[in-house]
Amino acid sequence: MRNCSLCDLPIEVKPGLRTCSYCGITEDGDHACANGHYTCQTCRTALPSELVARVCLNTAETDPYRLANLIMSHPVFNQMGPQFHIVAGPAALAALANGGFAADKQTLISSAIERLKDIPALSCSSRGICGAAAGAGVFASLLNNAGPLRAKERSLALKYSASALRVIAEQGGIRCCRQSVLASIETILQNIKADFGFTPGKFDPVCLHPQHNPECKKGDCPYYAENRTAD
Repeated sequence: MRNCSLCDLPIEVKPGLRTCSYCGITEDGDHACANGHYTCQTCRTALPSELVARVCLNTAETDPYRLANLIMSHPVFNQMGPQFHIVAGPAALAALANGGFAADKQTLISSAIERLKDIPALSCSSRGICGAAAGAGVFASLLNNAGPLRAKERSLALKYSASALRVIAEQGGIRCCRQSVLASIETILQNIKADFGFTPGKFDPVCLHPQHNPECKKGDCPYYAENRTAD
C-alpha cells in the first residue's frame, strides 16, 4: 500500500472503526497509518471537485490555510493543474463560515466550485489570469451577490481577483499552484475586515507538501516552511 497522504508514514492493514481524515465520516475501515489517518473509499476515489465539496461541507476548521493544505494533501492534487483553481475560494468560504463570517455554507461552496471548475489549465501564462486568484474574486462575488449591473459589488469582486493576481505576480518565479492558493487566501484575509467588517483570526500560511512540486522554489517562496520559521 502507498504511504499516508497526510504524514507520509506507511499505510497498514488495520480493520476497525475509522474516521476519514478528509470528510469526517466514521465507518468500518480496513487501513490506517501509525498516526491514525484514514481515507474513506468515497474520498479515496473522488474527483477534485467532489473532494473539495466533501471536505469543505463537512469540516469545522476555521483556519483556511489548514483547510486548503488538507485538500491539497490528497493524491489527486499531487500534480499541478486546474484542480487547484477550486481550492482557495471554497476553503476560505468554508473556514470563515465556520468562524461565524457567513451563513448557508453549502450554497456558497457549491456555487464557488461551479464558477471555478471550468477555468482551463495554464491560464496563468496563456491568459494572465490564475484560477486560484479568480477564487478570491468568486469569494467576494458570492458574499456580495455581485452582478454586472451592481457597480460596488462588481468592483469588489474585481478588486479581490486583482489583489490576488498582483501578489502572485510580485512573488514571481515559475508557476506553483500551491503558492497561488495560499497567496489568494492571504489576500482575502487581508481585505475582509475593511470590506466586510469581519476580523479573521491570525493564521500562518505554510505550504505543507512542497515535495509534490519538483520545481519547488524553496527559499524563494514566502510559504516554504523554513522561511516561515525564520520569521
